Amino acid sequence: MNYKGFVDLCFVEGALDRSNLSHATYTFLMMYVLLNAGILPTVVKALYDPKRKYIGYVKRDVMHIKPNSDLKILTCLHKPDNISGMISLLQLFSSPHNNENKDKGVIAVTVLHLVELAGRAFPILVPHDKRSKPRLLQNSYIQTMMLAFNEFQQENLGTTTVNSFTAFSLENLMDQDICNLALDNLTSMIITPSGRKWSPDGSYESDDVMIRRVNMSLLDLAPCSVGVLNNRRYRKSKSNKRSNRTVKVGVIFIGGKDDWEAVSIAKWMRQNPRVRLTVIRFLSGQEPDKSKNWEHLVDNEVLNDLKATYDSAENFSYTEKIIKGGPAVATAVRLAAEEHDLMIVGRDHGEDSLDYSGLVEWMELPELGVIGDLLASKELETRVSVLVVKQQQQHE
Repeated sequence: MNYKGFVDLCFVEGALDRSNLSHATYTFLMMYVLLNAGILPTVVKALYDPKRKYIGYVKRDVMHIKPNSDLKILTCLHKPDNISGMISLLQLFSSPHNNENKDKGVIAVTVLHLVELAGRAFPILVPHDKRSKPRLLQNSYIQTMMLAFNEFQQENLGTTTVNSFTAFSLENLMDQDICNLALDNLTSMIITPSGRKWSPDGSYESDDVMIRRVNMSLLDLAPCSVGVLNNRRYRKSKSNKRSNRTVKVGVIFIGGKDDWEAVSIAKWMRQNPRVRLTVIRFLSGQEPDKSKNWEHLVDNEVLNDLKATYDSAENFSYTEKIIKGGPAVATAVRLAAEEHDLMIVGRDHGEDSLDYSGLVEWMELPELGVIGDLLASKELETRVSVLVVKQQQQHE
């Protein structure tokens, strides 16, 4: 409060009115207050940035997880509608232990329920201990959330752990609450809903602007990888949760770090016997830029490793398509969407990857990237859900 300047200005003005200050002293003090109030905050902001604690100096993403390590996921819930979609997605990560994945770590899920505060209420983070009664018994939504994820843990006992929290926070602090919890738990990936709501029959209902703003801030701040889930409820509501129904998962690979992360997530899901994985690579048909040749080499290495691991598997397929021009990209994406239940795509793909002419200008959800926006489009007549992935922003 010492550097706000308002109290000082009133004090100096009052002293001048009572003739306790000369005009020369008054001018000097006014200049001092103005400089102090204008320059010092700028200097403090330059020397201390609270967002620097989220900078990723340590690799925290799915791509660099060791084979026998746990996959730590932080899921964010804003509304009751988010529960079923998140659980459906997490069920694809979990799989029973067998000879193929006997050394695989568990899926450590942290559930964060975000509640927006109004007025001057004080933000607070409430942990939910499963061994005791809920601390917020009057909130039926929190009880529903806890019961749903407890049931999910029981269905995947031995391969999945769940911890639940509720954060009462202001909108402009929600991204920091998410990042702080992700840092504390050494999370590899944050999964958050897109904010676009669909009706049970798959038609568009509304967009939540608040959730979209939080997601855009989270994509810039997150200390780990981020996945934005646009859930169209590909699973029928009357189906049994324990059903062995095959889920068709598709990955559109164009190139770049975000697509590497998307493939790494798909490899985790591929260990689930219910998952039928298809990887589709979009090629421009042109020679890659020599200045970015290292990225092209990593693209090939990631896909070669995937094919070497699962090429002989029955529930895996890989195809390549040459795509030229924005209309061809849109057509290929929609054809892929019609054949799958869930699509996993990277958010960014590099400027020289494909020709997106005519697509960028018509994006409705820029936080999802070009391909993610096409898959979440209101005009797309399919029930496909999409997980848009952004790999951790690494700082050397």
